[in-house]
Amino acid sequence: VPKKATSHTKGMDLLKLSLIKSLSFARTPHYDNALFYLAYYPDYEIAHRFFYTARKEFLFFDFTKSVPDNMKRQIFSCLMETLQAKRECSNHLLLQHYITPLYYFYDFCCEMHIEDIQKITRKEADRFPEYLSTHMDAISKSATQVLYRVRKQLFLSAKATDFSSYVWFLERFSLEETRVNPTRTLDAFYFDDVENPFHREIFQNYLKYLLVLSPKYSLRKILMKYYMVKDFLRFLDERNILLSALTESTIKEFISYRADLELQPETFNTTLIDLSSFLHCIALRENLQIPDFSFDYYLKKTFSLHHDRSVPEDDVDAILTILYKFPEYLGLMFLTLYSTGLRINEVCSLKRGALFVDNGTCFLKTYQDGKSNPHPGRSLLFTYPVPKKNGFLFGLHLSIHKKCKQTVPGSHLFQADEDLA
Repeated sequence: VPKKATSHTKGMDLLKLSLIKSLSFARTPHYDNALFYLAYYPDYEIAHRFFYTARKEFLFFDFTKSVPDNMKRQIFSCLMETLQAKRECSNHLLLQHYITPLYYFYDFCCEMHIEDIQKITRKEADRFPEYLSTHMDAISKSATQVLYRVRKQLFLSAKATDFSSYVWFLERFSLEETRVNPTRTLDAFYFDDVENPFHREIFQNYLKYLLVLSPKYSLRKILMKYYMVKDFLRFLDERNILLSALTESTIKEFISYRADLELQPETFNTTLIDLSSFLHCIALRENLQIPDFSFDYYLKKTFSLHHDRSVPEDDVDAILTILYKFPEYLGLMFLTLYSTGLRINEVCSLKRGALFVDNGTCFLKTYQDGKSNPHPGRSLLFTYPVPKKNGFLFGLHLSIHKKCKQTVPGSHLFQADEDLA
């Protein structure tokens, strides 16, 4: 396709565009093993956007190439979803940040003979930025993000959750509020860097058990187990040892390796407990012959340590005297810290629904997990009474918020001034 369209080509484009405009309704095209030209998209509003595009080569997606059909369908699906989702984007933004990167990513997948985008390994993904540097004229920051976007689109739009995918986006799962710590968000679990297919499958089955089949674990606890298992599997892969051939000496070697990292006793003990839980689980669920091992023998002695994080009264008084000079949301956040004893990250993550009134008293509710939690796998709901004056200020702050901006369900209680504009 020439870089500059000739007058004859423009004439054909105008004729096709007028034909599309005459259609009584817009339709979404279906995948076909043919050349797909975005300027002929069967929706006049979308097709007209590409008529004045200078470099039209990026508007052609050649699905006649002799590459895996599944991968071509995945690219086509993402292309259709992008065109619909980004209708409000400017042409420049749409082309530079979405269409052109997807065009190059499709070429990359063809060159690498990728069969399934959701099963791209870390080594293959690391080659994509290098491919862009040698093929793309000017690389935008968003160009390298196209792999992430395509993976996410495919995983979230699938009719059924594909647990064989090498990346699991947590947006797909409806986790209970008690399992999620709003101060420590997590986007996805990655399995693409586990090179051994046998280990990767076992790892995915174990995470599926923790995340879906065993809802007693919080996301924070699952993340700790996730990192421990990934480290253990990496340790085995470096030594070419399979889980099915695991021995006591290998487990001892791994414990020695972790001990050499000079971890805190609590962290070291957590590693052993999580490893024991993982091996016990796969022995039952995967029917593997895992040797009996006494992890208790290697546990380290721990001591309770109290961290005094109290603020001197003089410092508190000094802040209170100049609090009126603070932006409104910062002043309210400090009053909340001072009157409830919540941590900073807990105050920052408070949602609008956290504030409620019961029998004339204002309360804040938040989820916490920690050493004092009798159920360490899950977060517990705590409520804190709030002084009347604070409650009045909260109500005033929220009323201003409603006037300045449409309330969004699940939005944060404290909004910065620029967010209210």
